[in-house]
Amino acid sequence: MLLDNYNMFIMCASIAAILFLLLTVLIVFWCIEGSLIKKKFQKEYGITLPKGVHVNTHKSGYYINYSVLCFPYWLYSNNDGTKNKRYSNNRLIYNMNSTLHFNKYIIKSSSPFIIVNIVTALRQKYGDNIIEKNEEELRKYQNLQLQAYKTSKISEIKNVTNEFADNPYKFEEYCATLYREMGYKVTTTPKSNDGGYDLLLTKDSKVYIAECKCYSMGNKIGRPYIQKLVGANQEIKADGMIFITTSDFTQEAVSYASNTGVELVNGDKMAELTKEYLNGEAVQLDIGNKWYLTENDLKKFFPKDVFI
Repeated sequence: MLLDNYNMFIMCASIAAILFLLLTVLIVFWCIEGSLIKKKFQKEYGITLPKGVHVNTHKSGYYINYSVLCFPYWLYSNNDGTKNKRYSNNRLIYNMNSTLHFNKYIIKSSSPFIIVNIVTALRQKYGDNIIEKNEEELRKYQNLQLQAYKTSKISEIKNVTNEFADNPYKFEEYCATLYREMGYKVTTTPKSNDGGYDLLLTKDSKVYIAECKCYSMGNKIGRPYIQKLVGANQEIKADGMIFITTSDFTQEAVSYASNTGVELVNGDKMAELTKEYLNGEAVQLDIGNKWYLTENDLKKFFPKDVFI
């Protein structure tokens, strides 16, 4: 009986040793293969990859170049994501690697900073469009586009204001031209005794009246101006009323216009209409590569107490 148990023990030990040896061989082979693939990538694209980066290859022949960033979190966290100090064994968890898929290669690292640096190096060498924007880049790109668009609108409205500030009648003609391009038939009222409105518009058998004010951006249109237009329509009985300005409207004016059916066109809206109807296609805003992710951008996705 003891001999049988001994033989069984020897057999199990032998099997365990063989499995351990096989596992060791597989790990060594995987490391060697990964090292060779890593060297091949570096030679092929002329980019040095830091230690800790693992490189593999796709099995399929169809490739899309993109990256996915993953960020760590505390094993035990407070509601705001910061470290819960009540646990002595608390630590940052890197649950998934950040990954770059580039042609036939799959590049992985626990650090999103490293993946972003590799992506940046490849884009600088082969062009911005060589790798699709990831989720974080796309969000930054859209925010920059929005900021640039707002800036361009402000610049455009300032140009209009500066051009017509000393000649309100030319501004009325400018507005008339804009609305004609929008499909309205437009008549400007006489320079004197305009009756409380500047433009008479018709479209689809409906009649509209409009008042135009070329004011600086800080000089908002108040409720009395809207009341004057509404009063003028008591006689005209137009189907709709429009108030156009290069500035903006006070909250009181907005509320009153909403209750009386007056359409308000402020500087932002006017800039949009001008681009669409007077300048042809909308201007493509060039923000260069400002949407590249920086170290500070990435830190925002970490728990806020990591870099304190």
